[in-house]
Amino acid sequence: MAGGRRVTWGDLDVHYFDYGLGDSPAVSCGVAVRLGAALAARPEKARLRDAERHSPPRWLEPATRRALLREAGFSEGDIEAARKRIVEDQRRRIQSLPPLHYLEQLPWFVARSVRRKIRKRFQAFR
Repeated sequence: MAGGRRVTWGDLDVHYFDYGLGDSPAVSCGVAVRLGAALAARPEKARLRDAERHSPPRWLEPATRRALLREAGFSEGDIEAARKRIVEDQRRRIQSLPPLHYLEQLPWFVARSVRRKIRKRFQAFR
């Protein structure tokens, strides 16, 4: 490459963490999993080409999440309580939205601030 720039990548620092109970209402099903405490004080060195081996899975089945949390020391009661909190938060989030037919009447170019004003107005009726 005459006159071109060359990019190189160095080593990666791979940190390992325990699993923890999450509280995100954005989870699609089951209980949320978050990062827990660090398992090692020092990160492990790895090459970029080996990074895929260290990558966590993109999506976990609900049963797999429960198994990971049990292995991390959480009781079945703790896991179920967290799942119920998440479901309740999801229900409250849905109920806090204004009625859909009011939003459908707005043109597509209406600013976000107008939508927020409408939401506040209809929350006052609850």
